[in-house]
Amino acid sequence: DEVFVLPTNKKPFVIMVGPQGSGKSLLSTFLSAKFNLDCLSSDDIPSKPKLKRKLKELIASKTTSGIIIDNTNASIKNRQEWLSQIDETWIPVILVIHIPKPVSLHLTKYREMITNKHIPAVAVHSFYKRFEFPTDIEFPTPKDGQIIEICIPVVPNSFRLNLRFT
Repeated sequence: DEVFVLPTNKKPFVIMVGPQGSGKSLLSTFLSAKFNLDCLSSDDIPSKPKLKRKLKELIASKTTSGIIIDNTNASIKNRQEWLSQIDETWIPVILVIHIPKPVSLHLTKYREMITNKHIPAVAVHSFYKRFEFPTDIEFPTPKDGQIIEICIPVVPNSFRLNLRFT
């Protein structure tokens, strides 16, 4: 079992990183409920300008206790785009779900069989081509943020119960 400890001295700004099918959204939903964080996802708001507008609203709100950015966020440039929106009242947490490409391809195909939500294989290949592992250049010192790495996919408990091969 993984134990997550989010910083309490500042508002957490969690950036999810990982390929399609790795469980980013499942984990985001769990963390959002457990730690009372607002979650922004391109699945819910497909337009990046609208997503950024919503982020600015949440950052400005006095009631926001933390934010999760739930996208693949493969590149340092993409993550820096999000990080540039926050000030010193926030602490960045980059949560990386790091799984092999064949596992991601399998899980996206499995999800399609269960939910009919199609994610093309080219999207998975594109993630792995663009993926840059988070480094200290994203935040200069440990007090400025943290990187959490998970090396297994996050799947619901009912994962194997819905599919039968005969």
